[in-house]
Amino acid sequence: MADYMKSLITGQNLPGDLAAEAIGSPLLQQYNNGMANGLNRPAALPATNMFAAFEKDGVVVPPPTAPAPAPAPAPAPSPEPIATVAVPSSVRPDKVDILNANEWFTVQTNEALKLLPASIRDYVHTIVEGPAPSYVDLKNKTLYVAEEDAFPHDFQSRTEVQQEWYAGEIMHAAVHLEQYYSGKPYQGNVAELQALSRQKAFLSTIDTSDGRKLTVAATAAVNANNGSFGHFELRNP
Repeated sequence: MADYMKSLITGQNLPGDLAAEAIGSPLLQQYNNGMANGLNRPAALPATNMFAAFEKDGVVVPPPTAPAPAPAPAPAPSPEPIATVAVPSSVRPDKVDILNANEWFTVQTNEALKLLPASIRDYVHTIVEGPAPSYVDLKNKTLYVAEEDAFPHDFQSRTEVQQEWYAGEIMHAAVHLEQYYSGKPYQGNVAELQALSRQKAFLSTIDTSDGRKLTVAATAAVNANNGSFGHFELRNP
């Protein structure tokens, strides 16, 4: 019986039938004098030390090799950068910069800006005179304005009404910029209706045109919401 037990633990001279019957036993081929405490699977035999238990008398047994230190964990890979909208500085500038403009355009733009609330500068930082069509550079909070939008032909007889119309266009563009930087839809019928409604509400407070033509036109645009009311294109999202 002692020889069978020794064969079971050491695996030496172990009969096949005994090995088959002992599958799952914590003693099966457990002895390994090159391991700590002489055990192949120390977790299966806690508090057990078989070191040199089956070595012949007089044989010098070297101490078991210390287990190799576990390799240091590989550094976690850097997370992929998340694609986000590049938001310019949120600091409200003291004024809107007017660039590449002649004297008349600069005066007209400054007069239109005076009609607008200071909060407009949260979303409109720069206005550049440029060729038609006028458009909004969303990423850079910049309006590129054609002369025909700064000086609408329908109101040539009254400069102040031209400036009111122009201010309404700037308000419309600022609403789309606000939508863009708030993460809301900035294109489509719903976004356009919101911009038109804000434009109409603003114009109704400053409109000095005969028969309040600006407010009437804005109201018709809100009711139609078909893009017929003049406004700037949206570019560079």
